[in-house]
Amino acid sequence: MNYKDWYLVRLIKYNKFLFVILLVFCGLQQFFNQVGINSFPWFPYAMYSRIEYPPSTFKFNMIYVNNQPYNYLKLPFWSGIAVRRTSDYYFAIRRNVDPNANNINKRTRNLPEGMKKYLRKTLINTDSSIASYPQWLFKFTSNYEKEPIYQMLIVQEEFIYAGRLYKPVPGKKDTLLVIDNPSYD
Repeated sequence: MNYKDWYLVRLIKYNKFLFVILLVFCGLQQFFNQVGINSFPWFPYAMYSRIEYPPSTFKFNMIYVNNQPYNYLKLPFWSGIAVRRTSDYYFAIRRNVDPNANNINKRTRNLPEGMKKYLRKTLINTDSSIASYPQWLFKFTSNYEKEPIYQMLIVQEEFIYAGRLYKPVPGKKDTLLVIDNPSYD
């Protein structure tokens, strides 16, 4: 193949300004990929072209109502997502790991020290900010149940990827939280 037919060679020959813009764009793309800034318009290769393989195992918080797995399909779509995500946040914060801490630290790193401390203090969750979560979860799910709830369990189950399906791993259940209905004591 003749190198004179290459696109970049023809571009530099006919439009040097556009060639410089293309080089600057490619250079900035490489720079932002190296630095780890993944924002528009500098989309990284990994976002679009890398193959994403499913994890071999993962843990999932299951809610059991009256010793039966909770049917998330009873909930409106976004409410079901809220219930699942808030349980993950709740247990992460109980382990003193706020899922938002890294994002908050990243976004406040260039601010003055006083403002940085104030924002971190007000935005990062603590144990006291999640104390009412069990009561909230109980009331929230009770709104969608026809029968009274006597007890709720949040159990962390481990699943393994086998034959294009995720299957529960036997014996890998940890009860994380038990919420008893106070009116049925």
